[in-house]
Amino acid sequence: MYAEGRCDECLERSIHVLRRLEHEDLNDKYPYVALLHSYVGNVCIGRKNYERGLEHHHKDLEIGEKQ
Repeated sequence: MYAEGRCDECLERSIHVLRRLEHEDLNDKYPYVALLHSYVGNVCIGRKNYERGLEHHHKDLEIGEKQ
């Protein structure tokens, strides 16, 4: 979605899935959570909301370093 320029939809869906995954006890969810944080970060930076974008990219990086 993001690559297709559908940023609003990408942001909404990514946040929705992140919230759902918070409550799931799945062993393999972390690569997906990291990717979703990356998507949210990209959208935020594209909207010049740099602080929020960096927060999400840091979460992505933290998850990647743990895996």
